[in-house]
Amino acid sequence: MLVRLPQRRRHGGPPGPHDVAAGAGASTVVCTLGARGAVARTAEGWFECPAEPVGVVDTNGAGDAFFAGFFAARLTGAGTAECLRAGARQATRALGSRHLSPLRDEAT
Repeated sequence: MLVRLPQRRRHGGPPGPHDVAAGAGASTVVCTLGARGAVARTAEGWFECPAEPVGVVDTNGAGDAFFAGFFAARLTGAGTAECLRAGARQATRALGSRHLSPLRDEAT
């Protein structure tokens, strides 16, 4: 399950999307937190990843880029922490570009 949250749940608060999704049987729940990075919950535990530093040009597509990086890493067998880092790196590429990817910037 993929979730974009403005804030994540604090300890002692009501159940958040991570808790609901995990209770419904999701094996991996990932929440992007914008400039604060991303978090994931799996059977192995809780994982956090800070956002990569970047000069933001455009936020359009950053979440999609994050999850593309996350899934690409997962398909190669990477663990959750590395998948989060791969997602953060890919989101940085979109954030620093006018056209969602530096490859498109070079072509124009």
